[in-house]
Amino acid sequence: MKLRRIANALSVIFVAYGVVLLLPALFALVDSEYYETMPFVLAAAISASCGLGCRFYGRRAQDFDQMKRTEGLFIVTLTWIGAVYRHPYLDRCLLCRRAALSFFRALSGGCAV
Repeated sequence: MKLRRIANALSVIFVAYGVVLLLPALFALVDSEYYETMPFVLAAAISASCGLGCRFYGRRAQDFDQMKRTEGLFIVTLTWIGAVYRHPYLDRCLLCRRAALSFFRALSGGCAV
């Protein structure tokens, strides 16, 4: 596996995910719900910083057409793991001290604390 090629592909995904996470924060600011913007801004900052770190590590890899299936599967797996851990409401769900329930609630659309 070429780790630099994987890091370069992950950088594009993580930065795009960070930009997409800024959209709900923007709508919350327009709606004057300032308390709801912080989880999205924090998750976007974490995602963008991970993406820029991956971009710095994989800056020399450019041949994506020679990627193997195992590398593609590894990219998809890391993307899903990264999306779960950067979910905006996961920090609130972990306060209820039930890890499995908090992951389920974070993935199913929110947390009723």
